[in-house]
Amino acid sequence: MINFNLQRMKQQILLLFILPALMFISGCDRKSCDDAQCNYRQQCISGQCYCNNGYEGSACETEAYKKYVRSYLVYENCAQSTPTVGQYSSTIYNDPSYINKIVITNFLGQGFSVDAYITTDGNNKGNAIAIQNQNLGGFIVEGYGTFDEYNKRLTMNVNYTYNFESKSCTHTFYPN
Repeated sequence: MINFNLQRMKQQILLLFILPALMFISGCDRKSCDDAQCNYRQQCISGQCYCNNGYEGSACETEAYKKYVRSYLVYENCAQSTPTVGQYSSTIYNDPSYINKIVITNFLGQGFSVDAYITTDGNNKGNAIAIQNQNLGGFIVEGYGTFDEYNKRLTMNVNYTYNFESKSCTHTFYPN
């Protein structure tokens, strides 16, 4: 009889803790995309419409690449080593095949062109770009950056390797 009562008491204590947890979980506000009406430049996440990469604005009406496209004077600053190039000129243009792809020309002042991809954030701003790992004739390069809309300036943290020497540098693109 004592064993039965102990078992019953364990079940009641367990229910005492599990029942509120189940009520809490079922009461969570799970937003569904079933009722969301996102346009063709958006995707739905948890009931909210967000711009696809490469678009920005409240209705994702703006192509983000347009703010990047121009000529720049670029300054390189390397934290623990001498800059490879110091400063150089570069031009950014869009790749018409991909809405979120831009091309940075004369990268490192070496005549290389690198592909960078625009990422649109949760505020529907396309202010982040990434250079995925690329081999540029012996230069291995990758990096990420942010665009300052107010100053029209792009700041990139770039890692590259050449002749077995690795560098981590900041490249700041100032509009010409």
